Amino acid sequence: MLHLHLAIPVGQEHEFDIITTGAGKAQVTVTVTSPSGKKILAIVEETIDGFAARFTLNEPGPHSIAITFGGQPIASSPFAIMATQEEGITPTTAEPVQSDNASRVKVYGDGLERGITNKPNEFTIDTREAGKGGLGLTIEGPSESRIECRDNGDGTCLVTYFPTEPGEYKVNILFADMPVTGSPFTPKVSRGKELVDVSGITVSGPGIQPQGKDVFRSSMFAWNVVRIMTCFVCRIK
Repeated sequence: MLHLHLAIPVGQEHEFDIITTGAGKAQVTVTVTSPSGKKILAIVEETIDGFAARFTLNEPGPHSIAITFGGQPIASSPFAIMATQEEGITPTTAEPVQSDNASRVKVYGDGLERGITNKPNEFTIDTREAGKGGLGLTIEGPSESRIECRDNGDGTCLVTYFPTEPGEYKVNILFADMPVTGSPFTPKVSRGKELVDVSGITVSGPGIQPQGKDVFRSSMFAWNVVRIMTCFVCRIK
């Protein structure tokens, strides 16, 4: 079950619940995509009956929210929402946001400098000294990167992204619509080791028997190995 509003004001933090009671234990990911195709940071934390996700939209227009549970999209995902901003009305928060609050946000982790394709690359965002304000995150580069964000419950959150192509990426981090110190970051992603598919490999020849055991051929196989090893030892002396 999902509790989600279909019209959301621009610039205001929005939170919705994902009820997973009875569905077992699994990781939830929330990916918000803006009209311009940028990925927006969604912070996900566990609750007594599932998860809560929160995010801030920075541009008006239609957005999509893709939600997965245990790596599988939930029913009706992705969801369509509309970000609205009335003329003459400026979004407000519970307390005034200072213009220098973004400079008080600390961001650190290897994922800001380097990464590996098809592997989790991580960094941490610390807003404990920044006061109130919404977080925004986009990652641009040679491939679309899946983004996960885990609320640590202490004013910090762990961001994990999964690029699929090597190259230079751009990580934009905003706080209260202002870039944090050092943003945009430009990690260089290298290609990781690809998984090897061995299902098509076959083996044949003396000493290899599909079923059962052939003593004569096994002996020939062992003798050939001894001959090869002996020859190799002779050559390196």
